[in-house]
Amino acid sequence: MRAGALQVAIEAIAQDLGEARRRALEREHASALISWTDGLIEELELLNLQDVTRVSADWQGRLLLLLAALPFGYQPSLPPYPWSPTQLLDTLFDVQSYLFDIKNGQLLAANSQARAS
Repeated sequence: MRAGALQVAIEAIAQDLGEARRRALEREHASALISWTDGLIEELELLNLQDVTRVSADWQGRLLLLLAALPFGYQPSLPPYPWSPTQLLDTLFDVQSYLFDIKNGQLLAANSQARAS
């Protein structure tokens, strides 16, 4: 193998390693977001079991923080506030489906635009 071909091979390996690391970081980030959404879902399910018809106003900010942390664009198709726990659960389950796709390597976060639920 000539020196030029060896350099090309080394660069290809380095690029592949960099790409593998980027994908691993995406999966780690998705896992952390899945844990976050799991906590939110648990709270909403409890509200639902308590027959709460509308979530408190602080859920607007909580949802905005989550959406801002997502590695993809996402526009929920929620009506104007107030929301029911069930409406937010539907949105969070939709978000989680994208996060699981990223975690499982079926979707690249950097190139994703999520649909609205």
